[in-house]
Amino acid sequence: MIRHATKNDIPGIAAINRLSFGGNKPEGTAEKWITNHMSMSDAYHYFVAEENGMIVGYISWEIKGGFARAVPVLELEQLAVHPDYRGQGIGRALIAGTFATMKQWIKKQQADATQLRVFVWTKKDNVAAQAIYRSICPEDKGSRNIFGGTDELMLVGEHTL
Repeated sequence: MIRHATKNDIPGIAAINRLSFGGNKPEGTAEKWITNHMSMSDAYHYFVAEENGMIVGYISWEIKGGFARAVPVLELEQLAVHPDYRGQGIGRALIAGTFATMKQWIKKQQADATQLRVFVWTKKDNVAAQAIYRSICPEDKGSRNIFGGTDELMLVGEHTL
């Protein structure tokens, strides 16, 4: 089941975050990060994938650059699946199950908008993630290396609202 995340989901999201990303490894930092983002409810949205009452994955979306752009910009900010559940289609399901909801939310905020630009950053060597992200962001737009280590690739997609 995929649903909007609540504050009660923060420990489960944080546990997966610590397993998946390097920035919030110390105890308590992932919870702080997620709590902060959840408080920006108009700009930042979390959804979770749940199986048998356990959070097995999450996705977060962020509206970028304000609420009055002619072409709104949406970042798929994070997508992570618990290692025990990877390779089962949960990442794809999280994108498919939440992207339409985000498009509807943006259209409600910006009724005149007819197009939407979506982007995501992913490690250049993470071919599995790129395959999932290309369902909504098929175009390569360059790379960066702001965290050190492997370069990140920006993928972009244009969509009708």
